[in-house]
Amino acid sequence: MSAGRSRVRTLRPRTYQVLGLISDEALAKATRHALAHGAYTVEVVASVGAAAEFLRHRDPDLAVVDLDVESGSGLGLFSQPGLRRRIPLIAITRSGTLDLKLRAFEQGADDILNIPFLPEELVARAMALIRRTYEEGIELIAAVRLGDMEVDILARTVSIGDRRITLSPLEHGLLWVLASNAGTVVSKDSIEELLWGSVLETSSNVVEQYVRRLRRKLGETARRTVRIQTVRGRGYRFAEPV
Repeated sequence: MSAGRSRVRTLRPRTYQVLGLISDEALAKATRHALAHGAYTVEVVASVGAAAEFLRHRDPDLAVVDLDVESGSGLGLFSQPGLRRRIPLIAITRSGTLDLKLRAFEQGADDILNIPFLPEELVARAMALIRRTYEEGIELIAAVRLGDMEVDILARTVSIGDRRITLSPLEHGLLWVLASNAGTVVSKDSIEELLWGSVLETSSNVVEQYVRRLRRKLGETARRTVRIQTVRGRGYRFAEPV
């Protein structure tokens, strides 16, 4: 890690296994990419049945469960008899209703994040919950490298070579959604849902505006490397690092 980046000192070296129950492909990849470095290894499944199968064989240290998957029935997996130990749980949802949140807490959720959320918030909450549950400090490695680009999750900065770029929260969120799905087309609707919480009006060009801003900050021109590709009629794709 570069000098000057904050970290929490670890008391005992350990890798924490995270189980994600998330069916939306773009959200699943963004969540996996946010956590799959440093102190965490991540397995993401798309159905309650697959999560149940995982739990039959392994004991994750943390679970991230999308309440929109099969009407939130996945929460029940983590309170069923026969589990070898209690698993700390972060619930994520597109619904902000108090009733849903209360039911989630009643069913064992330790924390709830509303979609959209930024990756640094998920990382910070996961770290805090693990620290509370296991009474251990964990090392926070805040930087992820994508080819020649390094993204600092918590500082919301990007370094390309010796050039350091500061991004707004939404620009950082857009970069994270695209980069964590590198090589895959992410639709405009998916971007809107992940960053704004719902699909915007058909006439809205807010995604296009943020893509232009992000391209400009990354230094993209017609004569330079294009990291964010427009796939006409489908969405945007982050070019996979060579």
